[in-house]
Formats: sequence, C-alpha cells, structure tokens
Amino acid sequence: MVSRWRIQRVLRYVREHPGCTEDEIAQALRMHILDVLEALHILEAEGLVRGEEIPPISQVDGSQAKS
Repeated sequence: MVSRWRIQRVLRYVREHPGCTEDEIAQALRMHILDVLEALHILEAEGLVRGEEIPPISQVDGSQAKS
C-alpha cells in the first residue's frame, strides 16, 4: 500500500507537469513505478487526475511501421 504522502507527491507532480508519463513521474520522484501506478490509480478513483491513452506513433503522424 502506497502512503498518502507519496500519493500527494504524485498529485503535486502531475499538476505541475500536465501530460507527464508514469515513467517520468517515477524518475523525477525517485519512486518505484509500481508505487506510482498505484498512486495514480487511487488519484483517478478519487477524481483528482485523469489518465489518457497515448496513440501509437503511426496513428499520430500517419506513417506505417515497416517490418
């Protein structure tokens, strides 16, 4: 269980860095990625943050991945 203090740190970071990724949060706050994911899940359930899916690059720029 992630502490409320860590959850608040994640919330503060997300508010200061809109659009940041889970990896960026973990690196910046020196937290384990699983703690970050749990904190974000809790914050989302509380309605304090909203997660967004990032489309694959091919959908963003119209290019096709080549095999």
